Formats: sequence, C-alpha cells, structure tokens
Amino acid sequence: MEVEFTWVAHPKVMFRITAAAPAARWSEYAATLRKAAAVRTLRPSERGSIRAQRLAVATPRPGENLTALSKRTGNRWSAEETALANNLDADHSLRAGQAIKIVVDAEVVDAGER
Repeated sequence: MEVEFTWVAHPKVMFRITAAAPAARWSEYAATLRKAAAVRTLRPSERGSIRAQRLAVATPRPGENLTALSKRTGNRWSAEETALANNLDADHSLRAGQAIKIVVDAEVVDAGER
C-alpha cells in the first residue's frame, strides 16, 4: 500500500489531501497527485471564469408546465431532470404555488468573503 499526504495552506484554513492505493497501481494515480500538489491561489482573471450551480426552489405560475417554469427561472436542469428531482412525471401539470426544486447558476464567492 502506498500513501501520500499533500498539505495545502490557505489564509484561513489548512487542507489535507490524502491518497492511498495498492503499490502495484500507484502509478495510475500519479497525474492526479501532481494536480493536488499544484493547488494554488486563483489569479483574478481566473476567478471570473468559475461558475457554480445551486439548488433553489421555484413556484409555478398558473398554467405553467416544467418547460415554461424552467425557462422563466433559468433552471439548468432539463424538464426530465427537474421531474425526476421532484418525483413527478415530465408532463405533470403543476399547481400554482407548488414548491419545485430547480438548479440555477450562481456566483462563486471567495471563502474569505463569507
């Protein structure tokens, strides 16, 4: 068994990345381990390119279906994915005011800004 620890210092916290694998397969993970060791602070130009997706709750308007709700709210899931996440059929008639889980784009906030 091979084991490697990589410590990444951040201004407010310390991260430990641990890797373990059978010795015979250790080389299969070398590229991933090099990436972990190369963790660094993002450049300002890189920060703006990062996008996150967040779970949100939307409420349908009268007569809206999943497709219309998704378009209005900017839902990143397809109608089928939204139906699955909400335990509905994709062609299910929505009730006005019903709580529907969706996923929306969100700005990434620097851990130091929280």
